Amino acid sequence: MSHKSDSLRQKLADIHEETKVIMSDVERTDRALTPIEQADLARLAAQFDDIEAQVQAADLDERATRALPSKTAPTPVGNWSGSRLGPVSSWGTDKSGFTSLGQFLGAVKNAVQGMPDPRLLNAVTTYGGEAAGTDGGFAVPPQFARMIWDIVGGEKSILGQLSPIPCDSNMLTVPVDETTPHGASGVTAEWYAEGATITATKPVIQQRNVTLYKAGALVHVSDELLEDSPQMGAHVVKLIGRKIGSIVESALVAGDGVGKPLGILSGPGTVTVDNSTTTLAAADLLNMVSRLAPGTFGRAFWLVHSSVLPYVGALTIGQVPVVQPDFTVSPYGKILGRPIFVSEYCQSWNAAAGDINLVSPDGLLTVVKAGGVHMASTIGFAFDQ
Repeated sequence: MSHKSDSLRQKLADIHEETKVIMSDVERTDRALTPIEQADLARLAAQFDDIEAQVQAADLDERATRALPSKTAPTPVGNWSGSRLGPVSSWGTDKSGFTSLGQFLGAVKNAVQGMPDPRLLNAVTTYGGEAAGTDGGFAVPPQFARMIWDIVGGEKSILGQLSPIPCDSNMLTVPVDETTPHGASGVTAEWYAEGATITATKPVIQQRNVTLYKAGALVHVSDELLEDSPQMGAHVVKLIGRKIGSIVESALVAGDGVGKPLGILSGPGTVTVDNSTTTLAAADLLNMVSRLAPGTFGRAFWLVHSSVLPYVGALTIGQVPVVQPDFTVSPYGKILGRPIFVSEYCQSWNAAAGDINLVSPDGLLTVVKAGGVHMASTIGFAFDQ
Protein backbone atom coordinates (compact mmCIF):
# COMPACT_ATOMS: atom_id res chain seq x y z
CA MET A 1 0.00 0.00 0.00
CA SER A 2 1.42 3.45 -0.92
CA HIS A 3 2.17 6.27 1.50
CA LYS A 4 -0.48 8.38 -0.27
CA SER A 5 -3.15 5.74 0.42
CA ASP A 6 -2.13 5.59 4.08
CA SER A 7 -2.38 9.36 4.40
CA LEU A 8 -5.81 9.44 2.76
CA ARG A 9 -7.12 6.64 4.97
CA GLN A 10 -5.92 8.53 8.04
CA LYS A 11 -7.96 11.53 6.86
CA LEU A 12 -11.01 9.26 6.58
CA ALA A 13 -10.42 8.10 10.14
CA ASP A 14 -10.15 11.71 11.35
CA ILE A 15 -13.45 12.61 9.66
CA HIS A 16 -15.06 9.56 11.26
CA GLU A 17 -13.86 10.63 14.70
CA GLU A 18 -15.18 14.17 14.16
CA THR A 19 -18.56 12.75 13.15
CA LYS A 20 -18.64 10.53 16.25
CA VAL A 21 -18.01 13.56 18.49
CA ILE A 22 -21.05 15.37 17.06
CA MET A 23 -23.34 12.34 17.23
CA SER A 24 -22.24 11.34 20.74
CA ASP A 25 -23.09 14.81 22.03
CA VAL A 26 -26.53 14.61 20.38
CA GLU A 27 -27.16 11.16 21.92
CA ARG A 28 -25.85 12.23 25.32
CA THR A 29 -28.20 15.24 25.48
CA ASP A 30 -31.07 13.33 23.83
CA ARG A 31 -31.89 16.06 21.36
CA ALA A 32 -32.25 16.68 17.64
CA LEU A 33 -29.44 17.91 15.44
CA THR A 34 -29.11 21.69 15.27
CA PRO A 35 -28.92 23.37 11.81
CA ILE A 36 -25.20 24.03 12.41
CA GLU A 37 -24.60 20.36 13.28
CA GLN A 38 -26.58 19.29 10.18
CA ALA A 39 -24.38 21.55 8.05
CA ASP A 40 -21.21 20.20 9.72
CA LEU A 41 -22.27 16.59 9.10
CA ALA A 42 -23.10 17.35 5.47
CA ARG A 43 -19.69 18.98 5.04
CA LEU A 44 -17.95 16.00 6.64
CA ALA A 45 -19.91 13.58 4.44
CA ALA A 46 -18.87 15.48 1.31
CA GLN A 47 -15.23 15.46 2.45
CA PHE A 48 -15.44 11.74 3.21
CA ASP A 49 -16.85 10.96 -0.27
CA ASP A 50 -14.17 13.07 -1.95
CA ILE A 51 -11.29 11.47 -0.02
CA GLU A 52 -12.77 7.99 -0.49
CA ALA A 53 -12.73 8.60 -4.26
CA GLN A 54 -9.09 9.67 -3.99
CA VAL A 55 -8.29 6.45 -2.12
CA GLN A 56 -9.90 4.39 -4.86
CA ALA A 57 -7.98 6.34 -7.51
CA ALA A 58 -4.68 5.89 -5.65
CA ASP A 59 -5.29 2.16 -5.22
CA LEU A 60 -6.22 1.81 -8.89
CA ASP A 61 -3.08 3.67 -9.94
CA GLU A 62 -0.93 1.48 -7.71
CA ARG A 63 -2.48 -1.72 -9.07
CA ALA A 64 -2.08 -0.51 -12.66
CA THR A 65 1.57 0.42 -12.03
CA ARG A 66 2.29 -3.10 -10.80
CA ALA A 67 0.28 -4.90 -13.48
CA LEU A 68 0.97 -2.92 -16.67
CA PRO A 69 4.27 -2.85 -18.59
CA SER A 70 6.05 0.48 -18.83
CA LYS A 71 5.33 2.37 -22.02
CA THR A 72 5.54 5.89 -23.36
CA ALA A 73 2.30 7.85 -23.04
CA PRO A 74 0.85 9.26 -26.28
CA THR A 75 1.66 12.88 -26.95
CA PRO A 76 -1.49 15.01 -26.42
CA VAL A 77 -2.57 17.35 -29.19
CA GLY A 78 -2.78 21.05 -28.38
CA ASN A 79 -0.59 23.88 -27.20
CA TRP A 80 0.53 21.78 -24.22
CA SER A 81 1.94 18.89 -26.35
CA GLY A 82 5.49 17.71 -25.79
CA SER A 83 5.68 18.76 -22.14
CA ARG A 84 3.19 19.18 -19.34
CA LEU A 85 2.45 22.72 -18.23
CA GLY A 86 3.82 23.74 -14.85
CA PRO A 87 1.22 24.29 -12.09
CA VAL A 88 -0.55 27.65 -12.23
CA SER A 89 -0.54 29.43 -8.88
CA SER A 90 -4.27 30.12 -8.92
CA TRP A 91 -5.14 26.56 -9.85
CA GLY A 92 -2.62 24.01 -8.63
CA THR A 93 -2.87 20.50 -10.08
CA ASP A 94 -6.12 18.65 -9.42
CA LYS A 95 -6.35 14.93 -8.82
CA SER A 96 -7.34 14.21 -12.42
CA GLY A 97 -3.95 15.42 -13.69
CA PHE A 98 -5.12 18.65 -15.37
CA THR A 99 -3.40 21.89 -14.39
CA SER A 100 -6.21 24.18 -15.60
CA LEU A 101 -9.81 24.13 -16.75
CA GLY A 102 -8.70 25.19 -20.21
CA GLN A 103 -6.37 22.17 -20.44
CA PHE A 104 -9.28 19.92 -19.47
CA LEU A 105 -11.55 21.49 -22.12
CA GLY A 106 -8.82 21.04 -24.72
CA ALA A 107 -8.66 17.34 -23.84
CA VAL A 108 -12.46 17.07 -24.29
CA LYS A 109 -12.16 18.64 -27.74
CA ASN A 110 -9.37 16.26 -28.73
CA ALA A 111 -11.28 13.24 -27.39
CA VAL A 112 -14.26 13.78 -29.66
CA GLN A 113 -11.87 14.11 -32.61
CA GLY A 114 -10.53 10.62 -31.96
CA MET A 115 -7.48 11.61 -29.94
CA PRO A 116 -8.38 10.60 -26.37
CA ASP A 117 -6.27 11.87 -23.51
CA PRO A 118 -5.54 9.07 -20.96
CA ARG A 119 -6.07 11.53 -18.10
CA LEU A 120 -9.60 12.19 -19.35
CA LEU A 121 -10.56 8.55 -19.89
CA ASN A 122 -8.97 6.99 -16.81
CA ALA A 123 -9.20 9.60 -14.06
CA VAL A 124 -11.81 8.59 -11.49
CA THR A 125 -12.60 12.19 -10.57
CA THR A 126 -13.65 13.18 -14.09
CA TYR A 127 -16.36 10.50 -14.32
CA GLY A 128 -15.74 9.83 -18.02
CA GLY A 129 -18.91 9.57 -20.12
CA GLU A 130 -19.88 9.51 -23.78
CA ALA A 131 -17.55 11.55 -25.93
CA ALA A 132 -20.33 13.38 -27.78
CA GLY A 133 -24.07 13.59 -28.18
CA THR A 134 -26.90 15.19 -26.22
CA ASP A 135 -26.50 12.75 -23.32
CA GLY A 136 -22.73 12.78 -23.42
CA GLY A 137 -19.92 14.87 -22.07
CA PHE A 138 -17.30 14.74 -19.38
CA ALA A 139 -17.96 16.03 -15.88
CA VAL A 140 -15.50 18.78 -15.04
CA PRO A 141 -13.07 17.77 -12.26
CA PRO A 142 -14.47 18.78 -8.84
CA GLN A 143 -11.59 21.17 -8.12
CA PHE A 144 -12.76 23.62 -10.78
CA ALA A 145 -16.44 23.40 -9.77
CA ARG A 146 -15.49 24.09 -6.14
CA MET A 147 -13.74 27.29 -7.20
CA ILE A 148 -17.05 28.58 -8.58
CA TRP A 149 -18.84 27.64 -5.35
CA ASP A 150 -16.19 29.49 -3.31
CA ILE A 151 -17.15 32.67 -5.18
CA VAL A 152 -20.93 32.12 -4.96
CA GLY A 153 -21.21 30.86 -1.39
CA GLY A 154 -17.89 31.65 0.31
CA GLU A 155 -17.50 33.17 3.75
CA LYS A 156 -17.39 36.72 2.37
CA SER A 157 -20.59 36.30 0.33
CA ILE A 158 -24.12 37.14 1.49
CA LEU A 159 -25.13 33.50 0.95
CA GLY A 160 -22.33 32.43 3.26
CA GLN A 161 -23.60 34.79 5.98
CA LEU A 162 -27.06 33.19 5.93
CA SER A 163 -25.71 29.80 7.11
CA PRO A 164 -27.46 27.74 4.39
CA ILE A 165 -28.63 24.22 5.24
CA PRO A 166 -27.46 21.49 2.79
CA CYS A 167 -30.26 19.36 1.33
CA ASP A 168 -30.00 16.20 -0.80
CA SER A 169 -33.39 16.63 -2.54
CA ASN A 170 -34.96 19.48 -4.51
CA MET A 171 -37.48 20.23 -1.76
CA LEU A 172 -37.18 20.49 2.01
CA THR A 173 -40.17 20.14 4.35
CA VAL A 174 -39.66 21.98 7.62
CA PRO A 175 -41.83 22.38 10.73
CA VAL A 176 -42.66 26.02 11.48
CA ASP A 177 -43.83 27.44 14.82
CA GLU A 178 -44.72 31.14 14.56
CA THR A 179 -45.75 31.57 18.20
CA THR A 180 -43.69 33.90 20.40
CA PRO A 181 -42.22 33.21 23.86
CA HIS A 182 -44.44 35.90 25.39
CA GLY A 183 -47.60 34.90 23.51
CA ALA A 184 -50.63 33.01 24.80
CA SER A 185 -50.85 30.44 21.98
CA GLY A 186 -48.91 27.24 21.44
CA VAL A 187 -46.59 26.04 24.19
CA THR A 188 -46.96 28.28 27.25
CA ALA A 189 -45.34 28.41 30.69
CA GLU A 190 -46.82 29.56 34.00
CA TRP A 191 -46.16 29.86 37.70
CA TYR A 192 -47.96 27.28 39.81
CA ALA A 193 -48.14 26.44 43.49
CA GLU A 194 -46.74 23.32 45.13
CA GLY A 195 -49.15 20.43 44.68
CA ALA A 196 -51.16 22.27 42.02
CA THR A 197 -51.60 21.07 38.45
CA ILE A 198 -50.02 22.84 35.52
CA THR A 199 -52.05 23.65 32.42
CA ALA A 200 -51.18 21.36 29.51
CA THR A 201 -50.43 23.02 26.17
CA LYS A 202 -49.26 21.85 22.78
CA PRO A 203 -47.20 23.40 20.00
CA VAL A 204 -48.80 25.02 16.96
CA ILE A 205 -46.79 23.40 14.17
CA GLN A 206 -47.19 24.08 10.46
CA GLN A 207 -45.49 22.21 7.62
CA ARG A 208 -43.76 24.37 5.02
CA ASN A 209 -42.28 23.12 1.76
CA VAL A 210 -39.15 24.95 0.66
CA THR A 211 -38.41 24.52 -3.04
CA LEU A 212 -34.83 24.70 -4.28
CA TYR A 213 -34.33 26.72 -7.47
CA LYS A 214 -31.56 26.25 -10.04
CA ALA A 215 -29.20 28.93 -11.30
CA GLY A 216 -26.54 28.31 -13.91
CA ALA A 217 -24.46 29.60 -16.78
CA LEU A 218 -23.81 28.10 -20.23
CA VAL A 219 -20.48 29.16 -21.77
CA HIS A 220 -19.45 28.54 -25.37
CA VAL A 221 -15.66 28.39 -25.80
CA SER A 222 -13.94 28.70 -29.18
CA ASP A 223 -10.88 26.79 -30.38
CA GLU A 224 -8.89 30.02 -30.25
CA LEU A 225 -9.56 30.43 -26.54
CA LEU A 226 -8.72 26.78 -25.90
CA GLU A 227 -5.24 27.39 -27.29
CA ASP A 228 -4.55 29.70 -24.35
CA SER A 229 -5.56 27.10 -21.76
CA PRO A 230 -4.48 28.39 -18.33
CA GLN A 231 -5.55 32.01 -18.90
CA MET A 232 -8.86 31.04 -20.49
CA GLY A 233 -9.69 28.53 -17.75
CA ALA A 234 -9.03 30.98 -14.94
CA HIS A 235 -11.08 33.66 -16.68
CA VAL A 236 -14.07 31.40 -17.42
CA VAL A 237 -14.27 30.00 -13.89
CA LYS A 238 -14.04 33.46 -12.33
CA LEU A 239 -16.60 34.85 -14.78
CA ILE A 240 -19.08 32.01 -14.18
CA GLY A 241 -18.68 32.41 -10.41
CA ARG A 242 -19.29 36.16 -10.55
CA LYS A 243 -22.30 35.90 -12.85
CA ILE A 244 -24.00 33.13 -10.86
CA GLY A 245 -23.07 34.89 -7.62
CA SER A 246 -24.70 38.08 -8.91
CA ILE A 247 -28.10 36.54 -9.67
CA VAL A 248 -28.02 34.52 -6.43
CA GLU A 249 -27.31 37.71 -4.46
CA SER A 250 -30.07 39.54 -6.33
CA ALA A 251 -32.58 36.86 -5.33
CA LEU A 252 -31.38 36.68 -1.72
CA VAL A 253 -31.71 40.45 -1.32
CA ALA A 254 -34.76 41.35 -3.40
CA GLY A 255 -36.16 38.15 -5.00
CA ASP A 256 -39.93 38.00 -5.49
CA GLY A 257 -40.21 34.24 -4.93
CA VAL A 258 -41.35 33.55 -8.52
CA GLY A 259 -38.92 31.02 -10.00
CA LYS A 260 -36.34 32.21 -7.49
CA PRO A 261 -36.00 32.55 -3.69
CA LEU A 262 -38.00 35.12 -1.73
CA GLY A 263 -35.51 37.83 -0.79
CA ILE A 264 -34.74 39.60 2.46
CA LEU A 265 -36.47 42.85 1.44
CA SER A 266 -39.59 41.00 0.21
CA GLY A 267 -40.07 38.54 3.07
CA PRO A 268 -42.92 38.73 5.59
CA GLY A 269 -40.49 39.11 8.48
CA THR A 270 -39.12 42.45 7.22
CA VAL A 271 -39.67 45.39 9.61
CA THR A 272 -39.33 48.96 8.30
CA VAL A 273 -37.84 51.61 10.61
CA ASP A 274 -38.37 55.22 9.52
CA ASN A 275 -35.75 57.96 9.95
CA SER A 276 -36.11 59.97 13.13
CA THR A 277 -34.95 63.09 11.25
CA THR A 278 -34.56 64.17 7.64
CA THR A 279 -30.97 62.91 7.69
CA LEU A 280 -29.45 59.72 9.01
CA ALA A 281 -28.70 59.67 12.73
CA ALA A 282 -27.07 57.12 15.02
CA ALA A 283 -30.44 56.80 16.76
CA ASP A 284 -31.91 55.36 13.54
CA LEU A 285 -29.40 52.51 13.59
CA LEU A 286 -30.06 51.86 17.29
CA ASN A 287 -33.80 51.79 16.52
CA MET A 288 -33.11 49.06 13.97
CA VAL A 289 -31.18 47.08 16.59
CA SER A 290 -34.11 47.43 18.99
CA ARG A 291 -36.47 45.80 16.45
CA LEU A 292 -34.47 42.59 16.26
CA ALA A 293 -35.61 39.61 18.29
CA PRO A 294 -33.71 39.65 21.62
CA GLY A 295 -30.53 37.60 21.54
CA THR A 296 -30.07 37.67 17.74
CA PHE A 297 -27.93 40.82 17.33
CA GLY A 298 -24.72 38.86 17.98
CA ARG A 299 -25.27 36.90 14.73
CA ALA A 300 -26.74 39.74 12.64
CA PHE A 301 -24.99 41.69 9.88
CA TRP A 302 -25.57 44.99 8.08
CA LEU A 303 -26.52 44.89 4.41
CA VAL A 304 -26.34 48.26 2.68
CA HIS A 305 -26.12 49.95 -0.71
CA SER A 306 -22.70 51.40 -1.48
CA SER A 307 -24.18 54.93 -1.63
CA VAL A 308 -24.96 54.64 2.10
CA LEU A 309 -21.33 54.28 3.24
CA PRO A 310 -20.41 58.03 3.33
CA TYR A 311 -23.44 58.82 5.50
CA VAL A 312 -22.91 55.95 7.93
CA GLY A 313 -19.19 56.67 8.18
CA ALA A 314 -19.86 60.21 9.40
CA LEU A 315 -21.97 59.11 12.42
CA THR A 316 -20.78 59.06 16.03
CA ILE A 317 -22.23 58.17 19.42
CA GLY A 318 -20.65 60.79 21.64
CA GLN A 319 -17.02 60.75 20.55
CA VAL A 320 -17.09 57.13 19.35
CA PRO A 321 -17.45 56.51 15.57
CA VAL A 322 -20.37 54.25 14.60
CA VAL A 323 -18.22 52.50 11.97
CA GLN A 324 -15.20 50.61 13.28
CA PRO A 325 -12.40 49.73 10.82
CA ASP A 326 -12.28 46.03 11.68
CA PHE A 327 -11.50 44.53 8.28
CA THR A 328 -10.97 40.97 9.50
CA VAL A 329 -14.68 40.19 9.08
CA SER A 330 -15.55 42.58 6.24
CA PRO A 331 -13.63 44.90 3.90
CA TYR A 332 -16.07 47.66 4.95
CA GLY A 333 -15.58 47.28 8.69
CA LYS A 334 -18.33 47.10 11.33
CA ILE A 335 -21.36 49.13 12.40
CA LEU A 336 -22.01 48.92 16.15
CA GLY A 337 -19.81 45.83 16.24
CA ARG A 338 -21.50 43.87 13.44
CA PRO A 339 -19.96 43.39 9.95
CA ILE A 340 -21.00 45.44 6.92
CA PHE A 341 -21.80 43.80 3.57
CA VAL A 342 -22.51 45.87 0.46
CA SER A 343 -24.93 44.88 -2.30
CA GLU A 344 -25.99 46.80 -5.38
CA TYR A 345 -29.41 45.11 -5.06
CA CYS A 346 -30.28 47.11 -1.94
CA GLN A 347 -32.11 50.39 -2.48
CA SER A 348 -29.84 53.37 -3.08
CA TRP A 349 -29.49 56.02 -0.37
CA ASN A 350 -32.84 57.56 0.61
CA ALA A 351 -34.56 56.21 -2.53
CA ALA A 352 -36.85 53.81 -0.63
CA ALA A 353 -36.92 51.46 2.33
CA GLY A 354 -34.12 48.94 2.01
CA ASP A 355 -31.06 51.19 1.70
CA ILE A 356 -29.76 50.16 5.15
CA ASN A 357 -30.69 46.70 6.43
CA LEU A 358 -29.89 44.82 9.61
CA VAL A 359 -30.28 41.12 8.83
CA SER A 360 -30.63 38.33 11.38
CA PRO A 361 -29.91 34.88 9.85
CA ASP A 362 -31.99 33.37 12.68
CA GLY A 363 -35.13 34.72 11.02
CA LEU A 364 -34.35 33.30 7.58
CA LEU A 365 -34.25 29.80 6.12
CA THR A 366 -31.74 29.30 3.33
CA VAL A 367 -31.28 25.89 1.71
CA VAL A 368 -28.65 24.78 -0.83
CA LYS A 369 -28.24 21.52 -2.69
CA ALA A 370 -25.67 19.29 -1.02
CA GLY A 371 -22.55 18.88 -3.14
CA GLY A 372 -22.39 22.49 -4.35
CA VAL A 373 -21.93 23.39 -8.01
CA HIS A 374 -22.39 20.81 -10.78
CA MET A 375 -20.32 21.44 -13.88
CA ALA A 376 -19.90 19.55 -17.17
CA SER A 377 -18.29 20.07 -20.56
CA THR A 378 -18.92 18.69 -24.06
CA ILE A 379 -19.09 19.69 -27.72
CA GLY A 380 -22.30 17.66 -28.06
CA PHE A 381 -25.25 19.31 -29.80
CA ALA A 382 -28.05 20.64 -27.53
CA PHE A 383 -26.01 19.77 -24.44
CA ASP A 384 -27.86 22.43 -22.40
CA GLN A 385 -31.16 20.57 -22.97
